[in-house]
Amino acid sequence: MSIDFQKEICIKQFIINCGTIALQFNQSLEIIWESVEFKRQFSDNGLTIQDYFILNDSLEKTLKLIKNGEKIRGHMLKSHSNKYYYISTLMVVPNNRHFVSLRKLGEPIGSINYLDIIQRLQNDIEAAKEFSNNSFKFLANMSHEIRTPINGIVGMLSLLSDTSLNDQQTDYVETTRECCNNLLGIINDVLDFTKLEANKVKIVKKKFCLRECVDSSISVINYKANQKGLCINLSIDDEVPTHIVSDFKRLRQILINLLSNAVKFTNSGYIYITIRAINIENDIFDIIFNVRDTGIGIKKEHIKKIFTNYGQSDNNTSTSCGTGLGLAICSRLCTLLNGKISCISTLDKGSTFKFNIQGKCINTINTRLLPKVKNFIGKKLLIVDDNEINRLLLMTTILKWSEQIIPICCSSGEEALRYIKQMHFDIGLIDILMPNMNGLQLAKNIKKINKKFPLIALSSLNEEDIRKERDSNLFEYILYKPVNEKKLFKICNSLFNKNINIIKQQNIPKAKLSKVIIAEDIVENQKVLKGYLNNFGYTNITMCKNGIEALDKIRETEYDILFLDIKMPVMGGVELAEVLHKSTTINKIPYIIALTANVMGEDKFYYLNKCKMDNYLTKPIDKNHLFEVLQIFHNPIHIV
Repeated sequence: MSIDFQKEICIKQFIINCGTIALQFNQSLEIIWESVEFKRQFSDNGLTIQDYFILNDSLEKTLKLIKNGEKIRGHMLKSHSNKYYYISTLMVVPNNRHFVSLRKLGEPIGSINYLDIIQRLQNDIEAAKEFSNNSFKFLANMSHEIRTPINGIVGMLSLLSDTSLNDQQTDYVETTRECCNNLLGIINDVLDFTKLEANKVKIVKKKFCLRECVDSSISVINYKANQKGLCINLSIDDEVPTHIVSDFKRLRQILINLLSNAVKFTNSGYIYITIRAINIENDIFDIIFNVRDTGIGIKKEHIKKIFTNYGQSDNNTSTSCGTGLGLAICSRLCTLLNGKISCISTLDKGSTFKFNIQGKCINTINTRLLPKVKNFIGKKLLIVDDNEINRLLLMTTILKWSEQIIPICCSSGEEALRYIKQMHFDIGLIDILMPNMNGLQLAKNIKKINKKFPLIALSSLNEEDIRKERDSNLFEYILYKPVNEKKLFKICNSLFNKNINIIKQQNIPKAKLSKVIIAEDIVENQKVLKGYLNNFGYTNITMCKNGIEALDKIRETEYDILFLDIKMPVMGGVELAEVLHKSTTINKIPYIIALTANVMGEDKFYYLNKCKMDNYLTKPIDKNHLFEVLQIFHNPIHIV
């Protein structure tokens, strides 16, 4: 039953209850419904409403007004008993079906003003909107207030984990940190869902690299996947455009939600992402994503409700922390991106989540299609990975470059060593995380056999572990998983041409020479940030609790880096940044890194572009992200 039809029924019921003299007619002015009181006062001879009008010069004009659904009042009608009535109210409902209520001349009888009803409905709608907006603002402010103490806890736990702890203490710290991260995730979900409910989510369509968006999403989840021994694989069809116009942030949010669920509910096996594209018309593409896992699966009867608010596949058996809002958020975001989401699942075998978005292709030339290179012919590549899907993906990728390249696949370090002793290889691609003999151990054994054998590490480890590996000088390059085909092609081409650029990790050698100032009003946050910086080698650090103090210090001393909290008393971060850039007396404006717990809107764009800050860190501050930001400041050799 449509909403319009329901409205008509309600109005008729109201008329009957009030005993109002009323009738309903269509666009042709034919009477299609009469109230009991109308039938009693008027004869049944009238076929159309004009049969009851008292003839006058304005009849034609009146009928035109009625047809147009405009207000008319005071026009006279005459009943069969020669009693006179005038039109009190005209109300137009959809499909040009009109209601008219009448009032007896000189004697007010039961009548209803439908315009008042509509006004009351509109008032109720406005009140509901205001309530929704107030709820949204309240939750947004509350989430910020809750984040502040949690940020301090997470930071202090991170510093505590760097101290000497026994196994039991380490377990306690990690468990507490995981609980804090789960709580932050719940806050994010509730805030995101509230924004969607209040229609506060704006889709910002811009040009971006699709692969970068996917890689960025995977990097967020990789650490947890590694902890569970899971590998995230990626396959992108050649037809998929390199750059599209869509909403980078919202697509990334969907991917992170789906990948997070896949890791949460998968204890062994893998997670496999496939991306393909269908050209709808001209330069508009339907980008189709599949996220497949080998997890616990979902019962068939539960699949329909998982995309609803607070819908979880099994509330009784799920032991994972969460709000049940993640997939509901994904579903709504897909709709906003002109797509939809669905799921196919088999209990105890895994699930596949499929979603699509529409994107505009910037150009018709697919830059992901790499040229076939002559110097690849006859080259031998050793691929060592215990994951069969990884080996297959790498081999398929490499064979696209040249049909005459020779990839040899091994599932273990022991098997790889047997091949190396028997034949020559030009490049070795080695997975770091393998059972029995890991990638680092294999690389050491290979270098004993052939010191000049160029090796490329394939790793999903975090930044700290990557640094440890690179310090060993065993690998010429380190690539993050899932491997970017374009980067792998560039590296292999460079190595084949004997143009080896060894990537070495730089530990921030200029840290001791750098002067750092921290403007942060929360003492716990000060301690956490200072602790991280000390670990990286920074010793010359000045603390301030508001923008005024920081401004005075910067006027007295030249600083290299300013960590600037956005929300502070007296003077906040935005105001201080503005003063610094407008000042003519400050000799040197430090490299400004914004610190904020605000996760709403286009914050990063605002701080970097509008406020002219140099970089951006979200609280709670992630140590690895902080390291990357500092590396950018000190002009590091970038990890490929």
